Amino acid sequence: MAELAEFNELKGIIDNLSENHDITLCDFKKIYLTSNDYVVDYLKSKARKACDKIYADKIFVRSLIEFSNYCRCDCYYCGIRRSNANISRYRLTRDEILDCVKRAYRMKIRSFVLQSGEDWFYSDDDICDIISKIKDSAPDSAITLS
Repeated sequence: MAELAEFNELKGIIDNLSENHDITLCDFKKIYLTSNDYVVDYLKSKARKACDKIYADKIFVRSLIEFSNYCRCDCYYCGIRRSNANISRYRLTRDEILDCVKRAYRMKIRSFVLQSGEDWFYSDDDICDIISKIKDSAPDSAITLS
């Protein structure tokens, strides 16, 4: 009985979220903390419908350009951490990065992730220049920094 009452309460919250794209922190916590399988299944079905409505069966491809694997940090979980002596370090030049973008753009990729370790070799101006050059050559593309 309590399980059904919880489902009905949370179903209303989920329906309101789905229709109005708004939720209170308190209601979010109720949904997040539930272990009610009916609620979880209902939430999944609403999420699937929303995803299908927006994306249908399209696949989006991003070009990941890891332009440096140097890192000043020493995060134990990370393979490119500073103290890892078992990897070959590299840095791509601006022209090498732009060449990667050019090749991916010819393959109709319009989303680029520029990724590296915490490498202070590249200044803010360097990164801004690279982004500007990408936007000049691929103006309809999205760029993400990581």
